[in-house]
Amino acid sequence: MLSQRLFAIVVGVLMLGSVAGFALMNVYQAPPQNEIPSIIDKPLSPQDRVYILRTGKVLIEYLYPEGCIDCSEKTALYQSFVNNFKNYAVLELVEVPSNETADRIIGNYGDTIELGNVTTGEGLMTTFCSIAIIQPKECLIMEI
Repeated sequence: MLSQRLFAIVVGVLMLGSVAGFALMNVYQAPPQNEIPSIIDKPLSPQDRVYILRTGKVLIEYLYPEGCIDCSEKTALYQSFVNNFKNYAVLELVEVPSNETADRIIGNYGDTIELGNVTTGEGLMTTFCSIAIIQPKECLIMEI
């Protein structure tokens, strides 16, 4: 009888200790949250692109040549859009030295739409809403 009681106490202490240890591990070793800025001014690695898309955000890539005079309007359009929808879109805005330019929007499943002919906020919003999985209320209002 005494040995059974002692065994039950040992098992109970082990169980309580494991619960407390597991709780302390979760409290003290919280995974770091990677904050994604809404505007990124350096080229993204493929891993960074995948990470951004896995968060549910849409990636707007605008890589333009050095000294581009006509690019300021598009830059302002994209910056304004992304600042209005920080939780839904990320802008990769990079001035590149070569002719390897990009002007596209990439959705969560890797769907890509070229933005070369988009010049207005409404056009950008329509394109964004067609490719975004997680959509702001403005996309839902457009459908009505």
